[in-house]
Amino acid sequence: MPPWQKVKSQVTTETITLEINGLRHRVFVSGEGRPVLLLHGWPDSAALWRDVIPRLTEKGYRTIAPDLRGFGETDAPAATKSYELERIADDILKILDALNVREPVDIVGHDWGSVLGWHLTLLHDERVNSFVAYSVGHPKAFARAGLRQIAHSWYMLLYELRYVAEWLFRANGYWLTRKVANYQPETENWLRDLSRQGRLSAGMKWYRANVIPGLFINYGRCQRPVMGVWGSEDHTAQEKQMKTTAKYMDEAWRYERLEGVGHWIPLEQPKRTAEFALEWFGEHGKASAAEGLQPTP
Repeated sequence: MPPWQKVKSQVTTETITLEINGLRHRVFVSGEGRPVLLLHGWPDSAALWRDVIPRLTEKGYRTIAPDLRGFGETDAPAATKSYELERIADDILKILDALNVREPVDIVGHDWGSVLGWHLTLLHDERVNSFVAYSVGHPKAFARAGLRQIAHSWYMLLYELRYVAEWLFRANGYWLTRKVANYQPETENWLRDLSRQGRLSAGMKWYRANVIPGLFINYGRCQRPVMGVWGSEDHTAQEKQMKTTAKYMDEAWRYERLEGVGHWIPLEQPKRTAEFALEWFGEHGKASAAEGLQPTP
């Protein structure tokens, strides 16, 4: 039973396993209506959204929450290149096709899910209606956020040390993993997942495949409405990278700062997470579905 199904709700969740790009993907689909794509980050799974999904479905949305490559019950390929954002974006587009979602979707992302959401919104905007990005701003804003952001991203550089990083993050009862995650209520759930064969490395491969190569992706200006939400106690992402996202927007932009909230906004503040999404989606109706979207080849 999906964790959010324990929340009192009239909406049931369907758990689907799809064969996409040679991998098994677990996807949770809940509700009926306008489709909302929920994208988690490291070291999460679709369970990140467990207290958000019922709040969206009860308002008439159909939520689609996949376990992304390497996380949850979706397969974790061995090759680092398998975690390149464009490959994962292709997973997502084909998942939408398999679920017969042809119209542009609204997206909610957090952490790497926000990075993936930006990738989809900027490079596949015909499939996106609007986007709510938690914690992480436009890729160019993040890359140009300065020395304080680099200091807060020290662990990303450590992940580049293959085999050494895996050893360090397992040592002393996953002490360093606990420090980087820095959210005690969820830690044991994360460690249970990461302790499975190959899963700690899989999470690191997201960074190895994208942090440095991502600097060379030609991300342009954003042509879809985006809301950015950041918590004042975030220990991994600085406020500057979210606020300066406004420089890269050609469509509507709104920034919300949550005081006293850390990095894990969907876990710490699921009610506000859902409320912001509902407000933004309500303000920004469907992008033209008359463009005749075709299934991803």
